[in-house]
Amino acid sequence: MKRFLVPVLLPFVVQCGSQSSKSVDQTRTADASTVPAPAPAPVTLPVAEPVPAPPVLDRTQSSKVAVQFKAKVGADELVCTDKTAASLQSGQIFTDLRLFVSNLTLVDDQGKEQRIELDVADNSSNLQYVDAAGNGISLLNFLESSCASSDATKKLKSEITGLLQQGVYKEIRFQLGLPYAPMDEALTQVPAALAPSDMGWMWQHFPADIQIEMHSGTSKKMLNALTSANKRQISIPIQHLQDADASKVTVQMDLSRLFPVDATSFVNSLESACNNSNKVMTENAPNCAFAFKALGLEVANAKAPYEQSLFSWAP
Repeated sequence: MKRFLVPVLLPFVVQCGSQSSKSVDQTRTADASTVPAPAPAPVTLPVAEPVPAPPVLDRTQSSKVAVQFKAKVGADELVCTDKTAASLQSGQIFTDLRLFVSNLTLVDDQGKEQRIELDVADNSSNLQYVDAAGNGISLLNFLESSCASSDATKKLKSEITGLLQQGVYKEIRFQLGLPYAPMDEALTQVPAALAPSDMGWMWQHFPADIQIEMHSGTSKKMLNALTSANKRQISIPIQHLQDADASKVTVQMDLSRLFPVDATSFVNSLESACNNSNKVMTENAPNCAFAFKALGLEVANAKAPYEQSLFSWAP
């Protein structure tokens, strides 16, 4: 009997063992499912900095402003020529650079012109002047008097200062030269500080709009003229500048724009019409006409419409 019971009982034992194993696995599974998962670490989000509100403009108030005119020859700063062939080739041919800037104005975001109220020192010793009609006039001088052969203005000046109404500005405007026609009686009223005799034209010695002297290596060439009764306005777009930021405005002057090709051919071909004249420039003097167009001055019966190319805004 015992020989026959073993085979019968063995499947039963194996089955019981299998069920016991399943029970343990199920218990372990059940236990595992009841173990809580670890809590996630807290996430700290960066706190955004508050954005400051733009300042409120009081367009009835004014702030100090200084507009700088920066003279360059191509990519180089303007320097007094050493009168060598190398300086001629590089375009550094200038020995005297003086010019009047009148009625310097900024245009705000509402399209309104705001003229700079000039600082005027005693006897206009700072080379700034306001005439009886309210024209604001400044004489800019970029080179030491020792650079020129004439008795040039002693005071260097490349910045125009004054007060400007608060606002947001997008454009700068001015007239190159004096705001007067040739032979205008107002020319006699220009203070002596702004009217050096060596900058005079014709026999009256009235101050010229511009005086630019250049050296060709052998002789002086000159642009010196009270240009015309029709004073063109120069307009330069600028990025929006608010209030006192207008003091950062820099007007760049690239004198190489005067040359149709290069400095050498320009000074050697410059016509006499450029100098000591009170007549409107014409295309009959092509080198003079090219320079006048670059400066934004009037050229009668121009071959094509033109805009000045010498002045630009420098951020």
